[in-house]
Formats: sequence, structure tokens, C-alpha cells
Amino acid sequence: MIIRHTFRRPREVVLLGAAIYSKYNSDLANRDAASEKLKYRLRATINEKANKSILDSYQSEIFPIFNKDYLDEFCECVRSNMIEREDILKLNPDMINYMYRLGLLGYVDRGRQQFLPPLAHIYAQERNLPVSDYYLVHPSLDLKFLEKTKLEEYYNKYNIIGHGRRFEPPNKDMRHFVDGHTLQHFKPNHRPGRGTEEHQWRSARIFVSADELYQRVFMGDLSDDACRLRHQRIMESTSFLTSALLLWSAQQIEQAYHADLTDWKEKLKRDILYYKRSLPYDSRISQIHTGALDQFTERIFGRLVVTGLILALGESNAEAKSMVIHFDPDIDPNIHYTASDVTYLRHAFFLAHLPEKGALTTDQARKLWEGLSDCERQMLSDWFRRAVQYTVLPNENFVNEDHQVYLESQLRRSHLAKIIDL
Repeated sequence: MIIRHTFRRPREVVLLGAAIYSKYNSDLANRDAASEKLKYRLRATINEKANKSILDSYQSEIFPIFNKDYLDEFCECVRSNMIEREDILKLNPDMINYMYRLGLLGYVDRGRQQFLPPLAHIYAQERNLPVSDYYLVHPSLDLKFLEKTKLEEYYNKYNIIGHGRRFEPPNKDMRHFVDGHTLQHFKPNHRPGRGTEEHQWRSARIFVSADELYQRVFMGDLSDDACRLRHQRIMESTSFLTSALLLWSAQQIEQAYHADLTDWKEKLKRDILYYKRSLPYDSRISQIHTGALDQFTERIFGRLVVTGLILALGESNAEAKSMVIHFDPDIDPNIHYTASDVTYLRHAFFLAHLPEKGALTTDQARKLWEGLSDCERQMLSDWFRRAVQYTVLPNENFVNEDHQVYLESQLRRSHLAKIIDL
């Protein structure tokens, strides 16, 4: 709680500790650690001391002079202690890079929060803010921001900001991928088969208007519980893929380093099984009603899962089919499935450009990717980047840096990593 408000120098930690001790030690009533009032007062004391003593002292150390105009501009433009990349790009780059070099603006790398050490890079004009999805305001500035911004608006609800701490990216619901788009955004760019679009949909056993299915599943009224549940189910495809990616990663580490991750793998298998539903993927849709919309939603779920398994994890048609049907990684897909796997995947999930047999080539992978809808590409790209950076690489089960470096090198070899330039 204390160190993160400092610049990680011993004298600053002592200063904060002394301020807390002198203010609260003599007051026995404040020794109740469960007291909400005490927590609030402690936070206020730390923020005040960090801002008025530690930050002011740090500014006085900067030669020839601290650029107060940049600090004022920063405090005027920013409203939260977590800033997304699209917002940081709208700000003055000279001001942003200055705050970064001073260690007052941090970033996220491999799921960890990073701030530069004090005074080390102030004059390194060539050192610019690294590319990151999220940027972070140093806690020593909290009091300045809270003078202008409400507490609940300023503090990020997912993370406590501080150098070296884990970073949990904010959740994105389906609305993030849906709002502001037309119907075409959700429809696949390519479908398997020849002939007219209607004929192609009939080959996928869909005998109603595909436009209406997409309209009602993706663009329906979110005040309707059924619509929200369909959106939730589609988003569960990325949660499923994250569990599958972690399981794949655990298997890679076991093989490369002879580690024993059996217990964790069993938990991940249970997580995967949680997403299993009873609706068949390849049932005929000949009318539009609640059951048909649910069944179509399930096919969208499976479509995203199969594509992620093939492009990110390098699974074969048979392996992807087995996983999406049984949700059990221990089932040998070669026992039950044959070359007809690709036919099933094409009809159930209307995926174009799947190879008849053999490993997916780079060209086939790109064609498969291009055949997806814009929404699907956005979802899978966002999932893979976030899963790798915030879930896989910093995972506590991969106990040393060698594991992380090895996993990153393996992940970067995947078709999806190359397509999205991970």
C-alpha cells in the first residue's frame, strides 16, 4: 500500500511510514484494522504525504527545472489512473513522453505494471512511451487528480496501480463489438460452397434469412434477457479459448521442462467442460423462433472456437471438431473422426477455406481469417492479444522467465500471431 506511492527509494518509504505511525499510533481507536473510516483516513494521509512531500521533493531534484506546465496539462487532460491507448494517442506526445521519462506515467508489459525509475531517463529524449494497450498514472499524483475528479471515476476498479503489480485488463462485453455497426459487420465475408449466397446458406442447413438471424442475434434489444444471454454465450467462446490456450501452454511447458502441472491441467479441463451445451451445431434451421436463434448463437460460438483452435493453437480439423463437440481434451480425435471432419466444420459453422487434409498453410490460414466477419476478426484478435499478455505469460504456474520466453516464442509461431502481428 505504501511503496507504490513512492519512487521506490528507501527514504520515501520511511517518510510515509513515519507519517502513518505518528498520526495513528497514539490513537487506540484507530487500531481497528477492519474500520472503514481508518482505511479511508490512511488513504487520505498517504495521498497527501505522497503528493506534498514525495512528489514535491522529486520535482525539486530535477535540474534545471521541472516542467510544471506539462504536469498541469496532464492533470487537465486525464480523468482516470488507467488510460487506454486510443486515448493516450490524442494527447500531446511531448508532454506524454516527458511524464513517462520521469516515471510518472507507466505502461503494461506482459501483464505487469511498469514505471521507469526516478531521474534515470529524464534527459533521454530518444526514449519514448512504449506501445501498450493500457497506460497508468503514478499513485503519487492521485491527490492532484482527486482535486478535480470523483474518486469512483478516477480509480480503476480492476487494478491497484503500482510498479511490478499484476494488471487485469477491464472486461469487454459484447456491446464493445456490436455498438455502432451495420449488419454487414457481423456477417461472414466468405462462405463455403458455390452458387448464390442463398444456396451457400442452404448448404449450411439454414433455410431462413441469414440477415434476419444475424440482425436478431447481434443487434437485438439488450433489455431483453434472451438477447443478453445470447451475447453472453458468444463472449464465452473467448473464455473457452483462454482455458484451451492455458492448457496448451501447460502441455508445452511440461514437454520442454519436464514440469508437473497435472493438478492445474485437470482444473483447466473442468473449466473447458463448463462451457458445454446440449444444442447440436448442425441442426436444420427452417423457421425463426427462440429455439432457432439459440441454435444459431451456438453455431456462432462454435465457429469462433474452431477458428481460434485452428489458427492460434494449431489444432487439426479433427482435433477442433472433437473439442467443440465433446469439450474433452483427453478424447483422441482420431478414434472417431475421418476426412469428413472438414465437411462437418463447413456445414455446422459455415467456415470457408478449410483444407481438405494436412496442416494449414500460411496462405490457407490467411484466407480462413479473411473469410470471417469483421466482428469475428475483431473478437479473436482482441482475445489473443489479451490472453497472451495478461493471462498466459504472467501466469503464476509458469514459475520463471525461461518459461515465459519459451511460451512467447511458441505462441508467436502460430498462424494467428503472424496474421495480427502479435
